[in-house]
Amino acid sequence: MNFGKPLSNYELGHCRRFCFNGGACTGCYRDAFGLAQCTGCVCPTNLWTGERCEVRVGTVGTVPTPAVADVLAWLFGIVALLLCALLITIYIHKKRNSKVQDSTTTEEGAF
Repeated sequence: MNFGKPLSNYELGHCRRFCFNGGACTGCYRDAFGLAQCTGCVCPTNLWTGERCEVRVGTVGTVPTPAVADVLAWLFGIVALLLCALLITIYIHKKRNSKVQDSTTTEEGAF
């Protein structure tokens, strides 16, 4: 089902990258819009399944573990909030100490 000229190396590369986790494209053709398309994937036996070999065998229907990026995002957010709270606390503490020193200096200078 090839429309027009043969597929270029770039288009064949698109088909090779279509399948995930070591899967192999079963056929590559140019669709009606002139774009390279993979007809399907052959997945490594007993390891991966799905249209593009994206689902690990034995995990269908299970709750996925949080992605590393999600965990890192939450961790970064919490650390950023704690750092902001610490900086605000230090700022307030220094401002209070400077007011106490100013009032002490003013009282000493009054005599």
